[in-house]
Amino acid sequence: MGNLKIGIPQALLYYEYFPLWKGFLEGLDAEVIITGPTTKEILDLGIRSAISEICFPVKIFYGHVMSLKDQVDYLFIPPMVCVEKEAYFCPKFLGLPDMIKSSLSSIPPLIEPTIDINKKIGYQY
Repeated sequence: MGNLKIGIPQALLYYEYFPLWKGFLEGLDAEVIITGPTTKEILDLGIRSAISEICFPVKIFYGHVMSLKDQVDYLFIPPMVCVEKEAYFCPKFLGLPDMIKSSLSSIPPLIEPTIDINKKIGYQY
């Protein structure tokens, strides 16, 4: 991947999974760019960019995406489904990459591996 800049919005599940994501991406020789803490400017970007019916934390996420979009080659936004048995994330986390792609224009491509421990690994014939 050398010299690629991959942005990770500093919101929502960032606080739990950033060390893992950063280590993985840097192991692929990518430069990881984050937005920094939420500011009033980021919040305002999110409010202007997201649909009005979306929850406040997702609006903040939108603001982080908007503040990163011109600084990176890709955005890392994995759909989070399940990380422990019988516990699923909010549907907005599952659909976050699709919401971002369908409602924001001029954003870089997304890296969006689905995180789901229930998903079978390997090939099925």
